[in-house]
Amino acid sequence: MNIRSKPKYIFLMTVSILLFCTIFFSTQMGAIELDAAEVEVFLDGIISAQINQNRIPGAVISVVHNGDILFSKGYGYANLEEGTPVNPETTLFRPGSVSKLITWTAVMQLVEQGKLDLDEDINRYLILLYLAISQLL
Repeated sequence: MNIRSKPKYIFLMTVSILLFCTIFFSTQMGAIELDAAEVEVFLDGIISAQINQNRIPGAVISVVHNGDILFSKGYGYANLEEGTPVNPETTLFRPGSVSKLITWTAVMQLVEQGKLDLDEDINRYLILLYLAISQLL
């Protein structure tokens, strides 16, 4: 089975990593300060196993802590045919369906903060967005 025939596995792996990292780091943040070396060891084990197990060609993982990039690393290949490794600074990935998860998470965080009401007419938010953008220009 080639990689393109397994989009659900790629999606599930991405979701699993995001959720696991969120849970792990959110529970650890109050107890200890994040260390880049520990984060790298932790993620190297998870990502390498997932890449090998699910035949994923490549991935980039970045961890942001207190507004700074704590860790950023590429895994696998950006181009399998040419053997080009993934570079976290230059390799681009098409977000595809994963962007839906990121958008949903951001929306739900705004709901939790009381800044967004799911029962409100969407046009209200679109008008507010338009006004905010027009003030920036």
